[in-house]
Amino acid sequence: MIMLFSGARPNEVCQLFVEDIRQTEAGTQYFDMIDESETQSRKAATSRRRIPIHPELIRLGFLDFVAERRKRVAVNGPRLFHELAAKSDRPTSFAWYPGKRFNEVYLEQEITVDQRQAFYSIRHSARDALRRIKVSEEALLAIGGWAPAGGKAVSSNYGDIHNPDLWTEEVAGIAYEGLDLSFLYPKGKT
Repeated sequence: MIMLFSGARPNEVCQLFVEDIRQTEAGTQYFDMIDESETQSRKAATSRRRIPIHPELIRLGFLDFVAERRKRVAVNGPRLFHELAAKSDRPTSFAWYPGKRFNEVYLEQEITVDQRQAFYSIRHSARDALRRIKVSEEALLAIGGWAPAGGKAVSSNYGDIHNPDLWTEEVAGIAYEGLDLSFLYPKGKT
């Protein structure tokens, strides 16, 4: 769900720490994907970003999930998805098993799969959702962490492109026709 409503890469989601879920002074809840550690890596410099948390994830109870995980950091460790283990030969690769299970089990059970569909396709769906609402190229790059085609303009370094308050409307606009997740809402949340 996080990938679907943020455009984040599978490993970016799987290696999140509880402390990577933050709030700006203006109240925007966001994923902080700026820093790296021994067990966190970013694909490229453009991958460093802060993505507002989509309202649908909040309705689904994601912030409540994070609050519960925060209470258990001393027991379970700092990872948001502490159950995931890194691949033995790659200490920052936490998405390998969820990706494998999704591709081999879930995806084929739910839809007819063509050769180009995989767990990673969810990230592409988010980009298409942003295109449908005609977000600017700057917003696409800031939210998705994609590298610009043909290099960056000098003015791209001005201001704070990583401020999640700038992109709340664009992220909130990510939608999928016919997708109704209300059956997953916790009781009392709409």
